[in-house]
Amino acid sequence: MHTVEMAELVELFQRLGITANYEGYWYLLRAIQAIPMDGSAMFRITKDLYPAIAKEYQTTQLNVEHNIRTAIDRCWEKGNRELLCEICYFTKRPTNLEFITMIASYLYRKSQNPR
Repeated sequence: MHTVEMAELVELFQRLGITANYEGYWYLLRAIQAIPMDGSAMFRITKDLYPAIAKEYQTTQLNVEHNIRTAIDRCWEKGNRELLCEICYFTKRPTNLEFITMIASYLYRKSQNPR
């Protein structure tokens, strides 16, 4: 199973303007790394992903979802929107699921086609 490398993800977050001063930063790192990008397994964000992250960080599923949404909001409002739109192909703020899957997919494609 291919997963996203932490160093690549942290570097991308820096370029996007997603900073570690938001709890959602840490939850996003974990969420994106947890997604199997080779299609070996399906995941459900509210039934599988949020509960697993909440358990790991000893918080609630609702807190995980809210803090991820806040980090994405800040990225959309104050971060590198041009890069985010290039990665996600969105002209409006992506949902949590859209953001997580598009970032993971982008890094997976990048690892498969290094320049």
